[in-house]
Amino acid sequence: MIKKLLTFVFTIFVVSCSTNKLSHEYFSECEELHNTFSTISKCGLNKVNESCINANDCHLTKDRFVNIIEQLNLMLTKKEISEDEAFFRYLNIINSFENDKQKMLNKMNTFRNDYNYISLDKPLNLNCNLRFLNVCM
Repeated sequence: MIKKLLTFVFTIFVVSCSTNKLSHEYFSECEELHNTFSTISKCGLNKVNESCINANDCHLTKDRFVNIIEQLNLMLTKKEISEDEAFFRYLNIINSFENDKQKMLNKMNTFRNDYNYISLDKPLNLNCNLRFLNVCM
């Protein structure tokens, strides 16, 4: 039981220390430089492509967020939506992705706060609360 728990914590630690960016983070960086959907999407897609040049199997180009941006670009090119509508949809979508990312970080922080695994005086110190009482016993 404890071995599985430590393996899970180690996995979270390794994943949280990863330097890989999520696809929408490239577009967020472009928001600081540009103020229209067309220029933000072009900048973001260029950054994603540049990031993929060095990767053997780049998952970013197949990412859901990138596909949504490409679809918005297509709709804009076909004049199905305006530049303002595309920008409005982009902001809603990126807010959704950022909110999901924050929820995941909050869950990880809650998990870290509920369990204190590393202690200087004890090798394993479980700080249990009522929500996880069945795991700690």
